[in-house]
Amino acid sequence: MPRFPSLAAALLVLCALVATACSTDLDDAAVRRGTPLRDGPLLSGSEAAALLLSGKDVLVIDAGPPNLFAERRVRGATHADYGTWLDRTERDPMDPDFVDAWRRDLASDGVTGAPGIIIYGRPGSYSAPATTWYGLQSVGVERVWVVSGGFEAIAEHLPEEWIERGPRESSSVGRPQPVDPGDRRRAIDPGDASDAGDLSVPGDSDGPDRVQAAPRADAFRPDHTAARCPLAMKRDVLAALTDGRTTIIDVRRPTEFAGTETRGNPRPGRIPGAIHLEHTQLVAEDGRFKPAEEIRRTLAELGVRPHDPLILYCQSGGRSAALALALTDSGFTAVRNYFGSFREWSADGACPVEVESVAAESVEAAPLGNHDLHTGPAGRQP
Repeated sequence: MPRFPSLAAALLVLCALVATACSTDLDDAAVRRGTPLRDGPLLSGSEAAALLLSGKDVLVIDAGPPNLFAERRVRGATHADYGTWLDRTERDPMDPDFVDAWRRDLASDGVTGAPGIIIYGRPGSYSAPATTWYGLQSVGVERVWVVSGGFEAIAEHLPEEWIERGPRESSSVGRPQPVDPGDRRRAIDPGDASDAGDLSVPGDSDGPDRVQAAPRADAFRPDHTAARCPLAMKRDVLAALTDGRTTIIDVRRPTEFAGTETRGNPRPGRIPGAIHLEHTQLVAEDGRFKPAEEIRRTLAELGVRPHDPLILYCQSGGRSAALALALTDSGFTAVRNYFGSFREWSADGACPVEVESVAAESVEAAPLGNHDLHTGPAGRQP
């Protein structure tokens, strides 16, 4: 008697092997094109390392504390100052100087026109790399990704020669040198589809030194309307209080949400009607973001669907940027971040504040947690 069940099982195994091989080929092709292996803004350490090792022209940004950057970093990485990026990203798109200010800042950092940007942070904090990502994408930079798990996640997949150690001799530590106008490295406008498929630069040498020079800064035109996750300003949050559609999510600690931790705010509490989801709930024990399916399930338990309009906030925009990063990668399509956050909201007496009924003596300023590792110039906290 023919053993059809066994034959069927064999065919199923064969189909699975073929599908795996095809998937691998597609992934390899994606890396060769200099594009991520999926549409979201998060890359695993192995994906980010593969993109670097493929020889594509990629700018690497280290968004960790300066002391850790001085100790070890991906070779050729530039350093992003957290406080500086918080201030930049809070800018109002309606400000007449918005475009020119962004062009000046991005040019000084050497990130404009970059065909691909990889950002990584350090253990204990997603606020800094997420803020840098949010700022770049908020002005229309398209090919910018954050490494889930940070420096350690990418370093374990890179050869030793790709890891740079010790302070740099240059006085401009972590900042690319200006590029000569005659430099043969071409700048790629993220909005130019004709350049989107080829990130290689003919004539460049192979190896880790490829990522050290910055592309020319004259190719990119900041455009807030091209943002995948637009900024939310105070006026947008006020409108959301009564629009009947937008869900406001407070990503701070429970004590901040309840109003028992002041963080120096003149009026502790929360934005009325906000639901609570601390951003650390989406991070696994190994420091990487949880799988997209688990993140969607967590939001569903709060009554939030992937296409619902969302506004996120924290104290100064950093922690909510981390949640925006995770939600965007998990397929949420209408996410906005209020970078003024509760620091701005609490200071404006015209903005309503909701607070739980607590004894006055219980209201105190709690110590900073691990997710607040580094601050802005004036001690500004995320």
